[in-house]
Amino acid sequence: MGPVADGILTVFESSVFLTLVVGLIGLPKPLRKFAAPVLLFESYLGFFLTWLWCLVAMGALWGTVPIVIGILLGIVGIVPVAMAMLLFTGHWSLLFSVILMLAAGSVFRIWWFGYSRPDKVVVKRFNSSE
Repeated sequence: MGPVADGILTVFESSVFLTLVVGLIGLPKPLRKFAAPVLLFESYLGFFLTWLWCLVAMGALWGTVPIVIGILLGIVGIVPVAMAMLLFTGHWSLLFSVILMLAAGSVFRIWWFGYSRPDKVVVKRFNSSE
């Protein structure tokens, strides 16, 4: 697609590697106070890079009209419009890349939630017997 999209994917891959390293560093409980903010930052970075990659992909493959439609749907509308256009035009590998990027950002956020609240039991709140 171009050097910009390749650069975005390279930064995203580095981000995934850094997140895995920090996640493993945070396995011991005393180090989780260091790992939690980094994981939160990595989740935001992952979602931003996904949005930016979808913007570049739409601009490279279809021009400015889909970008305007995505922005009119709201600033986050870029990603769903890009996914729909990738689906309808048969760019399966690019669509799969977007899905993986969204999944990675979500996993980073879930991982952050687990590290930032180790003493809280989320299931206990929904238990009706107590």
